[in-house]
Amino acid sequence: MNQSELSKAFTKQQQQLGNFFSNVHKTKFFVAQSGKWSPAEHVGHLTLTLERMAFGFTQKDKLEAYAVAPRSYETIQKLYRSTLEQATAAGFLVDNPFAAKLEEGATQKAIVTDFARASQALRDAFNKWSDEELDGLGMQHPLIGLLSAREMLYFCLIHNAHHWHGVRGF
Repeated sequence: MNQSELSKAFTKQQQQLGNFFSNVHKTKFFVAQSGKWSPAEHVGHLTLTLERMAFGFTQKDKLEAYAVAPRSYETIQKLYRSTLEQATAAGFLVDNPFAAKLEEGATQKAIVTDFARASQALRDAFNKWSDEELDGLGMQHPLIGLLSAREMLYFCLIHNAHHWHGVRGF
């Protein structure tokens, strides 16, 4: 995907996830099931991730050069799944440093609005990048390692979808 296609994909995904999480019944939004995160915690986690990525995309002058051949969305998806399996097996997710910390008294509307704001902030940040910059600068992922900026955006789309699918039964 080029920069413009990435922006459209993030816009579409933000709308889909925002609609989905806004429509989770209010009696279920804050309730964890089977020891897994509640929908509110999933959205909070995604918001945290998007905020950190948006900040990273404002630090272009501090990023390292990336000279690896571009990898596809599908390749990053397979890499994420394999890394996630390894992290789960190693117990990384037990004390996940990226777990959401919801504010006392937070509402469903506020949590979903924060997600939309963070998603927009990321789009605003990377929309200032050229396609050459997306391929030529690297960003560190805490589990996967160095990815090109474009690959990091692929990861983010994949990660958002992963959490969305994880709560669809609510």
